[in-house]
Amino acid sequence: MIRFLPVFFVMCFVCTLPLAAQQATYTDYKAAPAQLSEPVYVNDDFLPVVINLEQPFPGGDKKFLMDQKQLSAQRYPQRLVPQPKKDKAAVTPQIIKQYVTNTNSGIPPDNYLAVSNDGKMASMINSNLWFWDTMLDTCYLKRSNSAFTNSLGLNGLNYSRSDPKMIYDPYADRFLFVLMAGADQFSHIIFGFSQTNDPGGAWNLYKVTGNPFGDTTWYDYPAISVTENEYFVTGNQLRHNSSWQSGFKQSVIYQIKKGTGYAGDSLEYRIWSDIKYNGRALRNLHCVKGGDRLYGPEQYFLSNRNFDIQNDTIFLVKVSDVMGAPGAQLQVKALIADKPYGVPPEARQKGTSTQFLATNDARVLGGFILNNEIQFVSNTIDTLSGNAAVYHGIIPDITLAQPQVLAHIITVDTLDLGYPNITRMAENGMHASAMISFNHSGPQRYPGYTAMYFNGAEYSDMVTLREGEDFIAPLSGASQRWGDYSGSQIVWNNQGLVWVSGIHGLAGPAHYGNTATLLGMYYASLPPSASLSEPAPLIYPNPAPEIINVEFSTKNKSDWNFEVYDMNGKACGLNFKYSCKAGKNVLGIVVNTLPAGMYVLKGASGTEQFSHKFMKR
Repeated sequence: MIRFLPVFFVMCFVCTLPLAAQQATYTDYKAAPAQLSEPVYVNDDFLPVVINLEQPFPGGDKKFLMDQKQLSAQRYPQRLVPQPKKDKAAVTPQIIKQYVTNTNSGIPPDNYLAVSNDGKMASMINSNLWFWDTMLDTCYLKRSNSAFTNSLGLNGLNYSRSDPKMIYDPYADRFLFVLMAGADQFSHIIFGFSQTNDPGGAWNLYKVTGNPFGDTTWYDYPAISVTENEYFVTGNQLRHNSSWQSGFKQSVIYQIKKGTGYAGDSLEYRIWSDIKYNGRALRNLHCVKGGDRLYGPEQYFLSNRNFDIQNDTIFLVKVSDVMGAPGAQLQVKALIADKPYGVPPEARQKGTSTQFLATNDARVLGGFILNNEIQFVSNTIDTLSGNAAVYHGIIPDITLAQPQVLAHIITVDTLDLGYPNITRMAENGMHASAMISFNHSGPQRYPGYTAMYFNGAEYSDMVTLREGEDFIAPLSGASQRWGDYSGSQIVWNNQGLVWVSGIHGLAGPAHYGNTATLLGMYYASLPPSASLSEPAPLIYPNPAPEIINVEFSTKNKSDWNFEVYDMNGKACGLNFKYSCKAGKNVLGIVVNTLPAGMYVLKGASGTEQFSHKFMKR
């Protein structure tokens, strides 16, 4: 059956796939050929934007969620709980560089970023987009999201932009983004594909209706990922002007042939809908990104019962193959975690006892896959302290008939934590290593941004990336918006580095400060992209702008001492000890604080030692 929708949106066919405990339907579409956007030629000198005092609350009406939070607070009141002393901890991440980004933000800002292999960065928030050259530490272009996408004709007050997500495709060396325009009957989705590896260059833009089903719903809250051949975007369909109980209809998955977008042709995509488990719609499907590379043809997603006071169910969803492949399916498994999650309380702030930061619910906010392991993070409540905390989940082997979920709650009894994201680092523990970043706030601390390192077995101490200057209170009521998500991306051609983006409280009328931070590690492990039999340089990159890697071998597991000297034999203050495994290792050291020049890196363990020269650029 053919059904006609607006001219830019044509349906091809519908297929329903019955499964044992769930059901899913897919519909194939084509959008009209792309409209061109060239940011450098957009007349947007002053980045004009009208900021609504509050973006739509993700998921609709607040009342049900606030009732759940009150019930949770009665069951798990806030109290001081002594934190157990750690006998040992993973190495603390190092701040390499940091930029203040994206002023004139919405409420909340909704930070996200993407960075190319040659250091071009796009930093995006609800209201605007900034383009950076991180090699030169320069912001070379700024544009409002409305001006950047005005070639699509979605202009005026009914089409305000919100919920931006940007991602870098390291295989195609291109950027992709998704952006909402309007709500209710005005709802549209904007997809963007860069024509080159410069995000400040030309883009192919597409618009599709936010109501593809003709059922008076609108599209909300995207999440994104990219595979070898496709681009995935998820979101929620909400009924117009309705409460959460009656307003939410379903979550959907857009499966897009990214090659058609890069070429500017008619955009070919599939919408998966009616995604249920035991007859109940799954909500807030979050895309799982590739940890060490782009995966495919399959794509995984995660969901949970994010409005429950306590629940231990994690839903693992899989789209099995690319568009057009025979037998492509959507599969759902319900997994049971060893620790429950639950709706978090609102976050406290220094400087006010009457205005709190909204933590939304316990939906999954970040995740990656490495081989057959998935790690993810979400908001939660710590039931011992009653505080808002971070839920870190690990699914060690997704190939099992019934995969297990191991969970840890990251918490501080004097702080509330929220809106985490996670990016894979290296494989040197029982599980994949990861950088976890999140917001923090508390009665004695203004809202800021924090990160910690998980080495596969242990967590590092938290490192403050940006401390707040004041509490956040742009709205008149008690509940203040704190975010909806935060950004995190690995540096694909140097996987010891991660870029993260987050917010902090800002003194003055702006309220929100936005930053992008590059983090690195001292680490030792096998290079993820090399095997033992492959030849590789002993020290690289050389010259080194920010981080130096050196490969070495040791006969036995042993403690090594490392130190950097200048050419006069003077120690430069970079010295540390690390326990290294037998065999080949690679050591990474952040050297961005060293002046330009020649240096010597020395390592020693008993009778084993090495010495290598390198240049700091």
